[in-house]
Amino acid sequence: EQDIKMIDAPIGRTSKEAKEGKSLLMVGAYEDDLNVVLPIFKSLGDTVIDCGGPGKGARMKIINNYMTTILNVLSAETLTLATSMGIEIGTCLNVLNQTPAGKGHLSTTYPVKVLKGDISPAFMIDLALKDLRIGNALAKELNLPLALGEIAKEAYLTAQDQGRGRQDWTAIYESLLQQ
Repeated sequence: EQDIKMIDAPIGRTSKEAKEGKSLLMVGAYEDDLNVVLPIFKSLGDTVIDCGGPGKGARMKIINNYMTTILNVLSAETLTLATSMGIEIGTCLNVLNQTPAGKGHLSTTYPVKVLKGDISPAFMIDLALKDLRIGNALAKELNLPLALGEIAKEAYLTAQDQGRGRQDWTAIYESLLQQ
């Protein structure tokens, strides 16, 4: 009513990067409003991403924080399993950082498979579940409290129940959308 423009611009990345001027801003604004403040935002960080209209920057921040906090626990569980099995951490990191496990599915498998509508198997849900069960069994045998593996197993079992066992493992995304 008073012609006040609303923009949300949560910051991504770490405080170290903020001090270096390398923050990422997740902006929720109308395009005309964003264009007005863009020079200010560019002085705050080196990456400004338009997430859509007002409120979308804050929503993107929630999504980002959701993923990173879960990935942190997954990383800790993975390194705990490796350490408990006698794998040297340097070796573990060397291997994981050269596969989708370390590179991240959002930058490797998802863009070339499910996000393109391709769920033909590069790696089937059935095989992923088999491998996950092996990892979960080892964790249980070693008395490790690795809860994410058990939770992930339920998602794979649900996908199987939907008839997706022979689809690419990225079809887990479609499985979750279907529920």
